[in-house]
Amino acid sequence: MTSPIVDRETILRAVQSWSSDEQLALAQEIIRRAAAPTAPHASFEEALGMLATPGRPAPSDEEIARWRMEKYGEK
Repeated sequence: MTSPIVDRETILRAVQSWSSDEQLALAQEIIRRAAAPTAPHASFEEALGMLATPGRPAPSDEEIARWRMEKYGEK
């Protein structure tokens, strides 16, 4: 279910009826969410490029599995 988009003035008018504590809590939550780091996910091609060495093909799934096994004891 999606919420309707509400403009800033409508939000501010609604929030004015709240107590100061409620307004402050909302402001703090907005700041917390805005400051939270959001790392974009790399595309498959970008991720593949991170593994590649210039002049060499990217490692195969088997090579990566072997490296993981050697480093972490994983399959």
